[in-house]
Amino acid sequence: MSEQTVKHRGWVKNAAIIFLSIMLVLTFFSNTILNYSLPEVAAQYAQSGTITTKVRASAPIEANMTFNVEMADTRKIESVKVKVGDLVEAGDILLYLADEESQELKAAQLELASLELAYEKALLQLEDPSYAADNQQIKELKEDIAAKKAQRSTVANKAAAVDTAKAAVRSAEDAVDALSEQKSDLEEQITALSGDSPILSQYKQALSDAQAQLKSAEETLSSLKSQGGSIDSAQSAYDSARQALENLQYDLRYLEEDRALAVSNLEIAFADADLALQAFITAGDMESEAYLQALTAFNNAKAALDLSSNPAIIALDRNIEQKNLAIQRAQEDLAKAEGDLYTAQNLASQVSQAQSAVDSLRQQVTYAQQNYDSILSQTTSSFKAQLDNVSQQLKAANRNLEDANEALSKAQSESTTTVEAIDEEIKSMQRQLESLYIALGEKADNAEVSSAIANLDLQAQRKAIDDKKAEIEKLSAEGTGATVNAQYAGMISSIGCVAGDTVSTGSIVAVIEVVEKGYRMEFSVPNDQARLIKVGDKAEINDWWFSEADITVSNIRNDPKNPGQAKVITCTIAGDVTVGQTLNIVLGERGASYDIIVPNSAIREDSNGKFILVVEARSTPLSTRYIATRCDVTVVASDDNSSAVSGALYGNEFVITTSTKPIVAGQQVRLIEN
Repeated sequence: MSEQTVKHRGWVKNAAIIFLSIMLVLTFFSNTILNYSLPEVAAQYAQSGTITTKVRASAPIEANMTFNVEMADTRKIESVKVKVGDLVEAGDILLYLADEESQELKAAQLELASLELAYEKALLQLEDPSYAADNQQIKELKEDIAAKKAQRSTVANKAAAVDTAKAAVRSAEDAVDALSEQKSDLEEQITALSGDSPILSQYKQALSDAQAQLKSAEETLSSLKSQGGSIDSAQSAYDSARQALENLQYDLRYLEEDRALAVSNLEIAFADADLALQAFITAGDMESEAYLQALTAFNNAKAALDLSSNPAIIALDRNIEQKNLAIQRAQEDLAKAEGDLYTAQNLASQVSQAQSAVDSLRQQVTYAQQNYDSILSQTTSSFKAQLDNVSQQLKAANRNLEDANEALSKAQSESTTTVEAIDEEIKSMQRQLESLYIALGEKADNAEVSSAIANLDLQAQRKAIDDKKAEIEKLSAEGTGATVNAQYAGMISSIGCVAGDTVSTGSIVAVIEVVEKGYRMEFSVPNDQARLIKVGDKAEINDWWFSEADITVSNIRNDPKNPGQAKVITCTIAGDVTVGQTLNIVLGERGASYDIIVPNSAIREDSNGKFILVVEARSTPLSTRYIATRCDVTVVASDDNSSAVSGALYGNEFVITTSTKPIVAGQQVRLIEN
């Protein structure tokens, strides 16, 4: 019985040992087993660096200039030499015209004959009246008036001489009075120095006053310095408000330029519609369907010029008004910031002024002390020398006064007739001259008016004849055996006629894409990308086979299809390209330094916004665990590989870039083992 009990206990002991061993092994390997079930992530530390932003765009190539080849007169097309897509040089023949006179030439010849007949009849009806006696009387009266005006000039000169002499007398009297007063002052000073002089008391009092002022200024300076104050924060607030105002004004200029461009385009469309309509009217073709279409286009273009009902213009005006309100608020903010800055600067200025006042008063105290010391040793000899000098000057001034009085008497004796009397005589003669002109006008009114009208009519008729001859000469040169030639080198993009057609004046028979004027491309980008681009920027081409092309930004304007939200970028192109090719370009490359940069693959986004997941290490008794922690961020700038972010970050976070499984914030992960 005892042996069986011992054997039973041995089995229990062995089972317990085995169980404890298994639990120990599982405990040690539990972390490894767990790790294999966790998502595996790749991570790297956030770092500082530079982000280079780019704007990518794609657009077809267009010619800068398209030239419409128009018919100079109504002619029949003999043959068409070119086809769409042909390249032509300036002067190349495009069309051959039938060998016959144009309808315009025949009509011009008939009109010239009629004009010449009317001109010859007008010459025979001219009259030649004569008014020699009346003109001679008017001429003599004009000569009398001129002589009287010359006499007035002499009288005016004598009157001016009297005025000059009076001024000289007043000046001499003023000099005598000033020197007399100066002489009296010197005599009083000499008398004062002979006894108990009050002058010494004055200088002593001046010294005491300067010392008292200095003490008061030093107390004021100390009080201002105790107030302290710095203008750095006020300056920073002012700079920020001013920058905000400048940005709004920059946007307002863009909107105003876009509105001006939209109005200009409406006016151009109206002018084009008007020209097209006038061409039909000139040709007398006002019954065709094409004329009715041109009339409809003219009315539509005219209606679009009513800016008060144009949706695009109304939208632009609304944006401009909103921008002006924003500018007004920004100006108010700037005014407040400027007032705060002025207050801070004023305090600093007061301290500076108080310091300057102290320095100046200290110097005044020194000067007052020196003056007081100097006056004690001063003698009357210097005052007597000054008195003798002033006495000599007073004698000379009295002599000048006597000479000025004599000159005034002489000028007054020579001036007898007044300017006013001469003016009355001139007015009387001018009234007489006006009467002669009126009489002559009444006498020859009908004859002169008729002659003037006849001369104007003759000039107009002569000019009409010359113009018509020039027109006939031009039409004759372009008539028999004429051709239509290319005025510019380029590619034929369309042809508007075929052999046998009779084409009227002003009709477009071909369109040439002018190669020598260069190429361009246009595309639209959002406003935030447009701010990275400026006129003059160079663009790079993504397609390697276009390496010879040079692309430059030439214009930036508001996008009429998306006003206020996008800009249309125009680029000029030079190089080996053709119209219709599509180029993929990169421009607006700008680099800036940032404190925190992470790979683009680390940026995640959900309904709460953009964020990154950061690896956070937590120590346990058996191992270190890694937890994915969410950090909300704002993307400041991006390029093809990286993004600059801001948020509750320190700059040394270990950021998750990729993972083998989807992960969420708070989930345990394991790092990829190198």
